[in-house]
Amino acid sequence: MEIKDGLSAAVLEVLDKDNYVVWSARVKTYLMAQDLWEIIEETTEPPKQADDEAACKAWSKKNSTALHVLQVSCGSDVLSMIRKIGSAKIAWNTLAVILQVLKKDNYVDWSVRVKNYLMAHHLWEIIEATTQPPRQEDDEAAFKDWSKKNSMALHIIQISCGPDSFSEIIGIGSTKVAWDRLAKSNHPTSKAR
Repeated sequence: MEIKDGLSAAVLEVLDKDNYVVWSARVKTYLMAQDLWEIIEETTEPPKQADDEAACKAWSKKNSTALHVLQVSCGSDVLSMIRKIGSAKIAWNTLAVILQVLKKDNYVDWSVRVKNYLMAHHLWEIIEATTQPPRQEDDEAAFKDWSKKNSMALHIIQISCGPDSFSEIIGIGSTKVAWDRLAKSNHPTSKAR
C-alpha cells in the first residue's frame, strides 16, 4: 500500500466534485479510527489557552491533524475551497455544503447541512427572519448589511443545488424565498400530498 503523508491511499481517495459521498464515508471512518472525528462533530467552543493550556494544545493538535487529513485528500480544485480555513470542522462543513448537492432524494440531509453551515457563518437569520428586510431609504447601513448576508446565503444555497433544484430558484433574489421554495418542493411530506 502506498502511503501519502502517513495516510493510507486505500483509505483516502482524492476528493473531487463527483465523489463526495464515498470520500466523506472513507474520511470519516479514518478520522474516527484516529480519534479525530470529535473535532469535526464538536458542538462546543474549543478550549481557550487562558482557561486550560494543556486542553488547548491537545485540541489544536487534533484540529491540525484532522485538517491535514482533509487537505491532503482533496484534489487541487476542491483544496482551493478550504485552503484558508483553519478549523477542521468548518472545512468539513464547507465541503459538505458545496459538494453534496441537493437532489430529489437527499433534501433532509442537505437542508440540515446547509442550515448548520449558514448558522456557523451567522447567515441563518436571513432565512429565519419574520420581518421584512430593512429598506435602504430608512437605514442604509442595515440595508447594506442585510444585502451582503442575503447574497452570501443565497450563493451557498445556489451552489449546493443540483440542476433540477437550481432551476426552481433561478432568478429568486431572496434567500428566504429560495429556501422556502426548495423546502416546499423537496420536503418528504410535500411528496405525499
